[in-house]
Amino acid sequence: MAISEFQAGRKRFETVVVDSLERRSGVVLIEGPAGHGKSALLGQAESAAVSLGALVFSGGCTAVEREAPLSALRQLLAGVRDGQPTGFPAQGFEPGALAGVHEFCARINALSRQRPVVLCLDDVHHADETSLQYLGTLAHGAREQVLLIVTRSPYFDRSYPASLDGASLDGRVERIVLKRMETDEVDDLLRREPGLSGLDTTPRELRDAAGGNPLLVKTLLDELHDRGPGSRTDPVTGTRFARAVLTCLRRSGHAAKDVACAYAVLQGGPEPEDVAHLLALPVTTVTQALAALRAAGIFTDRRYRNHRLARLVLEGLDPVDQARLHRRYATRLRRTGAPIAEVVRHLEAAHTADGAWTDVPWAADLLREHAERLIAGEQHRQAARYLELARTACQDPDLRATIDLRLAAITWRFAPDAAERHLVAPLRMVQEGTLSTGRIDVLARLLRTQGRIAEAREVSRRLAARLGDVDDAYDIADRHGGAVLWDMPEQTGVHPAAHEQFLEASTLSEGTVVSIVRALRALTLSDRLDQVPLWCQRLSDTARERDAAGWASLFTMLHGEALLRLGDLPGAERCGLQAQQTLSEGRSVLAGAVHTLLIRVRTVMGKHGDVAQMLDTLAPELLCDTVFRPGYLHAHGQHLMALGQAAAALHEFLDAGRLLTAWAMDRPLALPWRTDAAEALSQLGETQQAERLIEQQLALPDGHHPRLRGKTLHLRAAMAATPEQAMTLLEQAVEDLRRGGDRLQQAKAMTDLGRLLQSQGDAGRAGSLNRRAWTLAQACGAQGLQEEILPGLAVAPQPRLLVPRQAQRDDRGTQLSESEQRVATLAAQGYTNREISAQLWVTVSTVEQHLTRVYRKLSISRRQDLSAELQLRCVEGA
Repeated sequence: MAISEFQAGRKRFETVVVDSLERRSGVVLIEGPAGHGKSALLGQAESAAVSLGALVFSGGCTAVEREAPLSALRQLLAGVRDGQPTGFPAQGFEPGALAGVHEFCARINALSRQRPVVLCLDDVHHADETSLQYLGTLAHGAREQVLLIVTRSPYFDRSYPASLDGASLDGRVERIVLKRMETDEVDDLLRREPGLSGLDTTPRELRDAAGGNPLLVKTLLDELHDRGPGSRTDPVTGTRFARAVLTCLRRSGHAAKDVACAYAVLQGGPEPEDVAHLLALPVTTVTQALAALRAAGIFTDRRYRNHRLARLVLEGLDPVDQARLHRRYATRLRRTGAPIAEVVRHLEAAHTADGAWTDVPWAADLLREHAERLIAGEQHRQAARYLELARTACQDPDLRATIDLRLAAITWRFAPDAAERHLVAPLRMVQEGTLSTGRIDVLARLLRTQGRIAEAREVSRRLAARLGDVDDAYDIADRHGGAVLWDMPEQTGVHPAAHEQFLEASTLSEGTVVSIVRALRALTLSDRLDQVPLWCQRLSDTARERDAAGWASLFTMLHGEALLRLGDLPGAERCGLQAQQTLSEGRSVLAGAVHTLLIRVRTVMGKHGDVAQMLDTLAPELLCDTVFRPGYLHAHGQHLMALGQAAAALHEFLDAGRLLTAWAMDRPLALPWRTDAAEALSQLGETQQAERLIEQQLALPDGHHPRLRGKTLHLRAAMAATPEQAMTLLEQAVEDLRRGGDRLQQAKAMTDLGRLLQSQGDAGRAGSLNRRAWTLAQACGAQGLQEEILPGLAVAPQPRLLVPRQAQRDDRGTQLSESEQRVATLAAQGYTNREISAQLWVTVSTVEQHLTRVYRKLSISRRQDLSAELQLRCVEGA
């Protein structure tokens, strides 16, 4: 079996050393990369020479002593193996004195007449020039009894000294070149190691990490042996292996470690010219270092043989030095016209280790440019990361404020809490008077978008004072400091269909999101409220697909508000919880608004314990001076009313009204604070004040809307002077609320009307109204109201409408479909076709068609027979 080059080098060494010792003359040169065992072989030669009775001088050279004349020779002469006196002067010989060279050679020759002399010098490439002159002269004029054995690495910038060159010694130099271990040899050693079993790292990965370097192979085997069988720890991460790698770097040439560090930092295999520029080294030095690293098995071409070797080198490199290399390379790439993404990658890596940017003053502008490109490509999270880095690199306070404002604009789509934090510094600059005029206007707009209305008005006032007459500052602030996104949609006469057409034609983006939200809110206050949940669901899905969690939570919150207005309490609660979960990573104004929505929903659902807990966890200052503050006050007031604390609730309602009025955002259809305040006043016996608030509300433009008017008439009925007046007001309220789509308020009004009818002796009509009210409350998920209407039935299971067994068995054509059962049940309870249509969200024509089929299947001809027939089917199907 043929031996490998690795084995051949060592066998040749044994032969040459034995022959040389027997011949006792000449020079033996052991060459090889770092970690290939040169020093170990030299030690074997020393031991062999001692065993043969030779006088052995042993020493080593280091780079730090290269400039000290005769330092290598002194170490060599001081390192006598058997400790016998040699007769050399204590201080050695005088540097540069020819007489000293001759004296040294004469003394060595004199010693060789007594017994053979062997001089072993390790790392001769580090020897000083004077010592080499002495040794070279000795090699040329030595007797038969003198043998010089040296080791060297061929990858240092210094060439092998001519004084020890074989050509000048008439071929008396024996050169032994050590090679790396073969793949099969390493694999064979690894297979024998028990510690390999159970390891996640494959033998091939370990072999690649060692690269055939004998030192790394041995260290790797030692790491495996120490870990033992069953250990899953990667031996490449071991401390000894890391030290071995660094040792190979140090012994591969004075520039090898720097070059290795540069390639570990830069990755991607940069050209030697780039690395030379980076390290301020000649290209030839970098090329030579790469050759040494390849020979040592650490590199292959211009890359690390194994990525874990690069990681080990990085771990041993000072982070500040890493950052400096990244910045210098980024500068190089920028000057050579490299792609901007490649340049900013190194700027980003520099930031992770160091905060100094003075050597790259252009970094902030380049990072901003790259961020804008990412924004254009809908990569907003990545853009935010680079903008934050640009802010760190920026030295100009005003430009930092610009970056903050841009960050606030783009992070609002996925992290509202971060968007709010980005406005802290610009707000402070406004207070200090250092923010430029143009940026103040942008700041005010962003504050309004976030719903921070009071701060936006103050910023706008400061802008107005800077631009014009101080006396007009507050007027200008009023005109420019509205909530923009959150101000109450005005009654402009625009048909709701126009808003839907706009939504249909719009694509969700940073430039359209404000207009889309305003269109949704306008629809919410129109007679097309039932379409809002569909739009909100579609938009929130789109936002999630586009990694815009903030927008998604916003649309989900609007979805929940619409469902609350429609009387779908479970659906509204689900939306609130979903939006809350999306925003759970941080505290923001929007998160407080979602919290408020849940408070409103759960108050109506009768979950007062949950509401109390939520009120304890929500910090009121989070919504202070924001557009959501009135909504929070209103929700808190409703909770207090539910607990019977009318006086405290009144205070909350009036505070909400004061804020809305001051901010020119008073739309009763959106937040009917007057109605709730009037109800609280009524309970407190202040009927005149309550009536005054009701009159004010009815006189406003929103007052004629069926939803608001129905709620107002319902309250007025409670304060009516006679039962007849209350009856008329309640009947009108029920009709208005039905037309307005407010099912929950309609159920409440029907409940009060049923009670009034009961008190007037009309038990039949009262019972029908109560059943209809109970069904409405059930559809809304308002268990508290269900219990109030028909105690004990709120949580009871509802009977299923079943078909007779005979019909199931023989005639499936007589079975009622699920839709037909729902229509028939409501019709049996006394609902009109139009009311059924509103309840089930289908057209009146669909209701009529269902009833026609129901009559045919049940073999009846009139509405009055529905109840009995359905009950009969339930009994027969039981």
